[in-house]
Amino acid sequence: MPPLLLTLALLIGVSLSFSNELNAQTTASGALAGVVTDQSMAAIAGAEVEVKGEARGVIQSTRTDRQGKYRFFFLAPGAYTLIVRHAGFREIRRTVNVLLGPAVSVNVVKFREAGSYNSAKSGSQGGSSAASARCPFHPAVIST
Repeated sequence: MPPLLLTLALLIGVSLSFSNELNAQTTASGALAGVVTDQSMAAIAGAEVEVKGEARGVIQSTRTDRQGKYRFFFLAPGAYTLIVRHAGFREIRRTVNVLLGPAVSVNVVKFREAGSYNSAKSGSQGGSSAASARCPFHPAVIST
């Protein structure tokens, strides 16, 4: 029986050391997540979202899901340029600081480019006021 106990203790010790190693990897990085919407707060699915690390130039990209959500995990802490693109909308570029731990939340409100409205909305092609550019639901909203 002693060899069996020794083997069991060894297996438990090895598994605990792996769990500590995985935990250390997640506390050494940060994340970035958010939602991309239009000015009416409707989700924009399929928008291209890109982050570029300003220190190392590392680029990651993804597309928003059906709810307009995007996520980047395992980012080194530091400054990143967040770029959001979608046909018919203005491109957005912002600097975002990624911190260790939980995801930094950056929601993006995109405004249509001039001339991209249909004729029923042609009267609203002019500029938007600052009040209409704010999101009442989240203080960390980027809008253009």
